[in-house]
Amino acid sequence: MRLSRFLFFAFLFLAGPSSWASSDEIHFRPVDGTNVAVSVADGKVSYAITDEKGEVDKSIDIDTESKLHLSIGDYRFDGTKGFAVSYLDEGMGVYEVYRVFAYSRELRNFEELSPACGDEFLNLKVDSKKKVLTSTYFTENEPKICVTKFGG
Repeated sequence: MRLSRFLFFAFLFLAGPSSWASSDEIHFRPVDGTNVAVSVADGKVSYAITDEKGEVDKSIDIDTESKLHLSIGDYRFDGTKGFAVSYLDEGMGVYEVYRVFAYSRELRNFEELSPACGDEFLNLKVDSKKKVLTSTYFTENEPKICVTKFGG
């Protein structure tokens, strides 16, 4: 009993700081002095940005009936955190579709990122060492690997 309780709390500790979350709301700091709360409900992603200039509330409609998942990460590899929304494709449910948003200090808002090839990020992998986003895209029904690099 004691071991299972320890393992449960160890799992919570290790899963807590993880970048993936299926909960309905995530709080994070994209840059110093800025707080963000992102939530998902009924096919919509809502976020509130709070900084020294006040609060900005926005929402994004996601056209899917699949369950939405949120993750937080540095998708441009510039030290600024953003968020991604993912869901299973509505075809055969084989591919994970991602919409990726990076914070812009100048805009006080999030900008949607696009892959270097294809129309969307499928099965996104974030490679922090190489500073690239790797995803799948299709050419003539053949899956191919897309490597997207931002900046530098």
